[in-house]
Amino acid sequence: MCETPKIRRALSARNATMRIGIYDQRTGTANAGGTETMIREIARELQCNHQIVLYTGQGDLLNEVSELEIDIVQIPWLSKHHPLTRFTSTISPAKSAEIGSLSMYLAGRATGLFSRIEEEVDVLWLHYYLDNLLVSRTVDIPTVFHVPGIKQQSFRWKTMFD
Repeated sequence: MCETPKIRRALSARNATMRIGIYDQRTGTANAGGTETMIREIARELQCNHQIVLYTGQGDLLNEVSELEIDIVQIPWLSKHHPLTRFTSTISPAKSAEIGSLSMYLAGRATGLFSRIEEEVDVLWLHYYLDNLLVSRTVDIPTVFHVPGIKQQSFRWKTMFD
């Protein structure tokens, strides 16, 4: 079921369709976790009334994502299993997710992805703090940053909110 009666009423009152971009390095891939599952399920609901474009890291897509009626753009990145990511994680304080985020951002810069995003979507939804720091300052469209629950603040979160 794509929509609840409440959502159906709200959408018919607005009669609006948005082009929503979702930018997340692991959504749809074998590296997906709980946050990515939540993103996928929200995309499943949004696809009923909106055009959805998922910008995600290259890799084998899960069937659950391939079957969605959304556009998928895969971007080269260094997953947590890549040898360079493992090496860099051992010699620096960078986490594998940060290395993946930075590598996907740099690939996007090199390929002109961010100009494409500005043309393809009305709003871009981001889910990782480093993606938000980098991408939201690169694109000239509204961005929404989803802040997941955290147990304690780290210096990474302080860079976002201080």
